[in-house]
This record gives sequence, structure tokens and C-alpha cells, in this order.
Amino acid sequence: MKATHQTYRHLLVLCIFLFVYDIKYVLAQNPEIIRPLNKVHFNLLGNASLVSLEYERSIPVNRNLFIAGGLGIGYNLEFQICLSGHCGPPDNYLTIPHYITSNYGDGRHLLEVGLGGTYISGNPSRKYLFYPMVGYRLQFKNPRKAYFRVFAQVPFGGWEDEIIFSPVGVSFSKLILD
Repeated sequence: MKATHQTYRHLLVLCIFLFVYDIKYVLAQNPEIIRPLNKVHFNLLGNASLVSLEYERSIPVNRNLFIAGGLGIGYNLEFQICLSGHCGPPDNYLTIPHYITSNYGDGRHLLEVGLGGTYISGNPSRKYLFYPMVGYRLQFKNPRKAYFRVFAQVPFGGWEDEIIFSPVGVSFSKLILD
């Protein structure tokens, strides 16, 4: 269990490093990079949330590759199957999804691969889910155009059966903060 906490700490240090990284240097070295750097997007399913709102920061590496880190807030419900009688109202959960992904592609079609996690408030048996992510992005270089993403993830150690968990999620955005 202690090794797992060390892994989370290393992931947090990596996130902090990526966000603190001097983006102006990278942009000065690669003037052809014009993708939007800041995004706010809406997620439907995925990231152990039914719905979530997330902020994402992109760090360009070169013309075809960028690293994206995101942090958000979401909502989920207790998973219930009532075979006989009446079930009580489901528990509500606040979720805090976060991720780091590498995005590769030429033009607007991108392959996304990375790691993510979600903290789940309330009383589930597992308060934190850690998972690999793979996805497809349709992201235009023009910041005024919409952004679309489909992604999949399966938590290490299997998924939590106390919450509604979808292994596939969809994100979209039209609000760009650049």
C-alpha cells in the first residue's frame, strides 16, 4: 500500500512540473505551434463521473506532439440493483478527476495515451481510482472551433461496483481560455 502512495506522489510531482514548465520557451522554439493552450471542457461519463467539468492545460513539445494535464470536478451516483422491494435513494458522490496524457497527431486528428485518477468523496469502499487512458481527439488548431474527445479507461485493480462507472467517456468544448 505504501508503494501505491509513492506512485501517486510521483504522479503529483510530475503534474506540478508539467504545469510549471516554461511554455514561452517551447513556443519561442516552435513558432508553428498554434494549438489552444487552455481549455475548459464538459465530460459525459468517463473519469468515474457521470458528468464533470474540467480545465486542461496543453504543453506543446513539437508540431505533432503535446502533453495535456487536466483537473476537474464531477458528480456520480451509487450503483444500485433492486431485485425485490424498495431501494433507498442512491448516495451522491463528488468526484475530482485528473489526468496527464500525451497527444500525437498531424492536423486535427490526435491519438491520446496517458494516466488518470479520480478521487471520490463520500463513503465508497475505494476513495481513489487510478487508471490508464487511451483516446481519440478531434481538435482544431483554431481556438474558436469546437473540440471533441472520446476516451476509454479501466482502473488498475478493476472498477468500483459501488458507483456508476463507464469505461468510455466523451468530452466536448467550445470555451477556450487563450
